[in-house]
Amino acid sequence: MIPQILGIDPGTKKIGLAVVEGVAKPTLIYVDVAKGITQLNTLYNLSLKISYIGLNYNITEIVIEGQTYYIEEQKKKSKPEDLIKLAFMAGGAAANCIHTFGASLDIVVPFPREWKGNVPKSIKQDRILHKLRIPIARRMKTGCPVPDVNTGMHCKNMCMVNDGDWFDILDAVGLALWRIEGHAYN
Repeated sequence: MIPQILGIDPGTKKIGLAVVEGVAKPTLIYVDVAKGITQLNTLYNLSLKISYIGLNYNITEIVIEGQTYYIEEQKKKSKPEDLIKLAFMAGGAAANCIHTFGASLDIVVPFPREWKGNVPKSIKQDRILHKLRIPIARRMKTGCPVPDVNTGMHCKNMCMVNDGDWFDILDAVGLALWRIEGHAYN
């Protein structure tokens, strides 16, 4: 069976989703983002997207980014209470996946440094697109890439994604690729 990995990058108001298929030449076959005004609204919208994925794809594994506190980084930016909110969203994503796919499907929850190391986000996302053979069309103000959606890729809904959503979606893609590369599929 060809693996189809669902990657989920939790956020408090936006959650990136991606399905990557294959091993030797992984292909991006689905991308989306669940958005909401509140955390609960975002989780409700996520449940609709995960139900859609459950009906249309043969998911073999799920990867959800976990949350942890890196002391040296926290001096620069986020507060511990922000991590609690993100952990709530990750747990909500896992619960939605268990509801849709059942408890027998593996859900892997790596911390950020486990799957992306200490590489800056824009560089990591460039590498993700390179692995999938998707050219970069332009860059966001953050420096993160926006893929060229007119490349004839297998991912039918790439053109329906707003530029700013790629910031979250590409991390979801990276999580799925990380699982494919580090799993017994190779």
